[in-house]
Amino acid sequence: MGNQRIEYVLPNVSSIRQRGGLAERIDLARQFDCKYVEIPGDLIKNGTEEVKTGVDIGMPLKKEHIPLLYSQSPIEKGDCNYILHTEPSIPRTDQYNIITQTVIKWHHPEWVHDFSVMVGNITEFFGIPADFIEIHPGDKRNTIPDIVEAMRKIFEIQSRIWGDEPNIVLENRTGQMISRGKEIASLWNYIERSATDIIDKTGFVLDVQQLYTVTNPKFEQNLELIPPSCLKGFHIHRKHGTPAPSDQIPWKSVFSFIKTLNQPIFINPEVHHKNAVRPTIDFCELMMKE
Repeated sequence: MGNQRIEYVLPNVSSIRQRGGLAERIDLARQFDCKYVEIPGDLIKNGTEEVKTGVDIGMPLKKEHIPLLYSQSPIEKGDCNYILHTEPSIPRTDQYNIITQTVIKWHHPEWVHDFSVMVGNITEFFGIPADFIEIHPGDKRNTIPDIVEAMRKIFEIQSRIWGDEPNIVLENRTGQMISRGKEIASLWNYIERSATDIIDKTGFVLDVQQLYTVTNPKFEQNLELIPPSCLKGFHIHRKHGTPAPSDQIPWKSVFSFIKTLNQPIFINPEVHHKNAVRPTIDFCELMMKE
């Protein structure tokens, strides 16, 4: 634990406008002693956004659409640290009872370009760079080299805007092409071998619940397959509620693993309701002391 430092993230709880802006999240983050705020960077995700922008569900936002969906406040760099949580590709039902699931196309260069430009435009609208950009694997049409090339494209555009690059973290997702310990290890091994130019700014955020859902009863074996050096963060929750030591997830093993890490990490207590944020942070603090 020599170089370990844990910082917390204010999750995108339901009481906050789901696009919104950074300013409305800052005060709430301070209440919970969170260094970072999470803000969504999805593609057009429902009928309301489709009507507002005139853009089909599942398509990237153009620059002119961003002020229609996000709010802007003057914020100085250092006043707010944020994680831009991009399109997760999950099924959604909107108020028109339309079920959609956006496809992540890392294998499609034009899509990657449009996605990367959108991410750049969102950060530029906020006026300060993201600390982390969180991406997701998508389906099995995507390959590990596709994901790495997409990361490079995101870095290129962020560097062009800000003169610097954020961290890019990939989240494991149930039903997507990287969901198990061996798949996380495979991507990291590829980066170590073939993408050393981006290794310092890339890594994983491990969603423990999703890993458990996919790998139970071999969860702990999968956890052991994950290279410790690739981890930059964790999502801690129990089906988006506050965890408990009595859960089926072996939290003691999870936090024993976290305590072995020798790098700074963030923990996102990824609950849906504001009143669950503090209990989830307290749970993490308690488990780290055991």
